[in-house]
Amino acid sequence: MSPNKSACIVMVLFYFFSVNMHNSIIMRPILFTVDTVKKLLEREKVCTLEELMAALGTRSRMTAFRKLGEVPYQTSYSHRGKYYALKGLCKFDESGLWTHRKAWFSIYGTLLETGRNFVDRSDGGYSNAELDGLLHVETKQALLHLFGKGVVSREKVGGVYVYFSSKEQTRKRQVAARSQMRAGASGATAVTVSVLGV
Repeated sequence: MSPNKSACIVMVLFYFFSVNMHNSIIMRPILFTVDTVKKLLEREKVCTLEELMAALGTRSRMTAFRKLGEVPYQTSYSHRGKYYALKGLCKFDESGLWTHRKAWFSIYGTLLETGRNFVDRSDGGYSNAELDGLLHVETKQALLHLFGKGVVSREKVGGVYVYFSSKEQTRKRQVAARSQMRAGASGATAVTVSVLGV
């Protein structure tokens, strides 16, 4: 093979590899748009991160989170924050809660913040079972965490722990109201027994 042909082949190969290397390092244009996120949430009302990733056509959780962060979204306090919704589409009731697809959302955000606000705003505090019923989720660990941090207080009432506000004046009012509730319940029981002639 002549030197000229060899030189030509080398130049062609050099050009080929140079072009391919250049193309490989060029950043591809981002195809994921925030409109995709908005349209999905407007249609479905709530969705999981996996559903969002599927709609965006990406396997990257980081990309999905980044696009989600570009819209005003709300995270569910149930299901360990698994569900997301557009804030503007959450139809909260008088207590500040909203549910869709069995996922629960709160104007207060997380389960911890929701539990704290419910306890603070209650008339006579809440037991674990009472708050479970109101929030439709298990609240025992959340209440224990709040109590451990000193965010709420608790007292044993009738053999059951009742959680009250950590604010002194509010706590006193709640404890007094709880005592009245118990007294009223005991009185009603006594009247029923009397009527029955027991």
